[in-house]
Amino acid sequence: MKRVFKVTFRTIGIAFVFILTGWMGIAVYVNFHKEELLASITDQLNEDINGSLTVESMEPSLVKGFPAISVSLSKVLLRDSLFLKHGHNLLKAEKVHITLNAFSILRSTPRIRDIHIEDGTIYLFTDALGYSNTNIFVTKAVRDSSGKKSQPKLNHFFFDNIHFVYEDKKNKKKFDVEVKQMEGRFDYVDNGWRAFVDMNMLVRGMDFYNPNGPFLKSKHVSGILHAQYNSSKKILSVPSRKLDIEGNDISVGAKIFLAYQPIIFKLEFSASNIPYQEARTLLSTHIQEKLALVDVKKPLNVQVSVSGKDQKRNEPVVYARWQVKNNILEGHGNKITHCSFTGYFLNRVHAHLAVNDLNSVIALNDFSGTWSDIEFSADSLRVRNLISPVLSGRFRSSFNLEKLNPIISNNSFHLGKGLVSLNLKFKGGIRNNDTTQPFIIGDAILKDAEITYLPRQLLFKNTQAELNFRGSDLYMRNIKVQHGSNALSMDGSVQNLLNFFYTAPEKILLDWYVRSTQIDLNEYKNFLGARSKTTVVSAPASNRPSNSIGRLSAQLDAVLEQSGVQLRMNVKAIKYQKFSANDIEALVRLNQNGIDIQNASLQHAGGSVSMSGHLFQKGQINDFTMDASVEHVRVNDFFAAFGNFGQSTVTHQNIKGDFFLKANLSGAIRDNGQMIPHSINGIAFYELKNSALVEFAPIKNVGRYVFPRRNFSTIGIANLKGKLDIKGEIIRIYPVKISSDVINADVEGVYSFGKGTNINVDIPLRNPKNDKVILDEEAKAEKRNRGIVVHLNVADGADDKMNIRLVGKAIPQEGNQNNEGKRKRKNLLGL
Repeated sequence: MKRVFKVTFRTIGIAFVFILTGWMGIAVYVNFHKEELLASITDQLNEDINGSLTVESMEPSLVKGFPAISVSLSKVLLRDSLFLKHGHNLLKAEKVHITLNAFSILRSTPRIRDIHIEDGTIYLFTDALGYSNTNIFVTKAVRDSSGKKSQPKLNHFFFDNIHFVYEDKKNKKKFDVEVKQMEGRFDYVDNGWRAFVDMNMLVRGMDFYNPNGPFLKSKHVSGILHAQYNSSKKILSVPSRKLDIEGNDISVGAKIFLAYQPIIFKLEFSASNIPYQEARTLLSTHIQEKLALVDVKKPLNVQVSVSGKDQKRNEPVVYARWQVKNNILEGHGNKITHCSFTGYFLNRVHAHLAVNDLNSVIALNDFSGTWSDIEFSADSLRVRNLISPVLSGRFRSSFNLEKLNPIISNNSFHLGKGLVSLNLKFKGGIRNNDTTQPFIIGDAILKDAEITYLPRQLLFKNTQAELNFRGSDLYMRNIKVQHGSNALSMDGSVQNLLNFFYTAPEKILLDWYVRSTQIDLNEYKNFLGARSKTTVVSAPASNRPSNSIGRLSAQLDAVLEQSGVQLRMNVKAIKYQKFSANDIEALVRLNQNGIDIQNASLQHAGGSVSMSGHLFQKGQINDFTMDASVEHVRVNDFFAAFGNFGQSTVTHQNIKGDFFLKANLSGAIRDNGQMIPHSINGIAFYELKNSALVEFAPIKNVGRYVFPRRNFSTIGIANLKGKLDIKGEIIRIYPVKISSDVINADVEGVYSFGKGTNINVDIPLRNPKNDKVILDEEAKAEKRNRGIVVHLNVADGADDKMNIRLVGKAIPQEGNQNNEGKRKRKNLLGL
């Protein structure tokens, strides 16, 4: 047994000595024939190129390539034949180490097996016309030294500190890489080769389309890749393997179809648990800007494919996918927590259109999350047109109404208890200054809610509502609210709400139909004054609305301030102070100028009242105008309901009968609903039927002195018609004939609530008690003024009393055209 070992070791030793002796001999040969060897290597390389290869010097590097023979080339320069035109060296290196097949040297045909390039630049360049400096190479099959098969010359390659650039001017591509270290090995098969590459490099950028910026900009990449090339199909495949890219494990794979011009390629990247911002920076600058619309705070899973060529611009199609679970999403100041979703980015939605922002989409699927403490879900969210991004999708949520307070955070509403259910399909712009017309279809249901309208300090309880969004229009149905003792049922609509919401809120008109069995207007006095300015306590920073929501809230205030409301009212009974009415029908318009009442009609005091008017809201005192028509109304109840219209001469206690009125009036009213005394101006045509004056002091005083035997406590008046001009304190009484069962009188003049009363009263002394039996009106009129007629003048007296004088003829009124001078007054009654 020992003998066998001795023989084996001796044989191995002899073989090693033989090989070493042969190798040393070859090394000595190389050392003494390096000039010839350099020329042979240079000629070997130059014979396969359309250009020039120059080497400044060559030195043997015997140990480096053992047992093969290695040489070091200094100052290596490789140029194509058109270098002077484009100026890019294909290769420029300080050192190139070449490992040669030892036996090929003995045959004087040195074969390069390995190559190691140090401190240099490799620049592959294609000009705008399609010419490439790689045309320098002429492919040839070279018989291996073994004689078994034809194979390429290179088996191993090494790069140290090499700047590699691939630039294609024609297709606007540029790859720029700083290779710190790279080692590769080729294995040749029947139909191509396989390669294993171990690399450590800095990718300055991979531009697939220059205007959009590079992928992998300034990223450190290290790891091992496998590749294989099918020479018959001209397909280069790189199976997916993990690389270290800026400290993240990212799987990278590729497939390149070299038979096509321009080359068709597909690159694949995937990573698990990678920060969103880092994943985003792997993509082109242009895509990074689009994905910056949102930020995902926790790591996520992502896959990206980059493929080309595009049919029109050679711009690659980018398809990025992601999976997010229990994460935080932020965008445009909005923060969504506990969100989970899948999604993708694609820059070519329609295959027949070019790759660009208009043809790009960001998609989020199976979305769920919490926004400002409101849980919601969304289906098929899409952000399209990344130049002016438009968001579309269906949103669903159910939450307590009060959770909206920190969101709206405006000066209009405070929301109490209640439940909100949303099912809305939305489409609209997402930028703060976006003018894209929004579009909403869906429903919002409100149940058992409490809402306070802050500018009027109105609390609505037990509120139920159904809001139906139909495009840019809003329909409100089955709305029920309760304020105090008032229970209202309402329906409404707003046409073009979303069209005008930001651009022209003054054009928005809420068409509102209100029904109720009874309304007490005393509980809505706040509507008479201007909207109060209410300051809302800011929400905590964690719940503070985003800029976009803050803008929405502020705009909602502006809409409520500037938009109009059209109320169609159908109310069985209504009360306001001393006024009450039934069967109210009205069209009321509320806008920034005040309140318009159109075609209002009601039943009051046994008759009917119709009116139109406008209230100008200014603050504590508000002006109004009114056209009114009154028919068959009990005049005493009518005067009482309106507070005797701010005067005390003729009150509801002094008058009764059926009242008819047509009036055009203006005046002022306080914000508490009280009429401003003596503020009314206008003209009124009145008629009293079957009326009476009861305890009317001015006539009763005259009667006491002139007709002491007649009873002036109640004066029955069959019919009284006349016209009044009202100017604040002054009421001009146009000539009117008062025919009663006690006294007849012709009245004309001016009555003043202050100073300036001047009323002429012509009273026939005959007793008209029996005139009612005269049926012939002409005969009654002829008999009316028979006998003595007393001319009285009622004017201002001392101590705010009226001074009644007996005069020879009526004293002219202001503006009388037949004024021949003042006539002497004679105070015959001594009053």
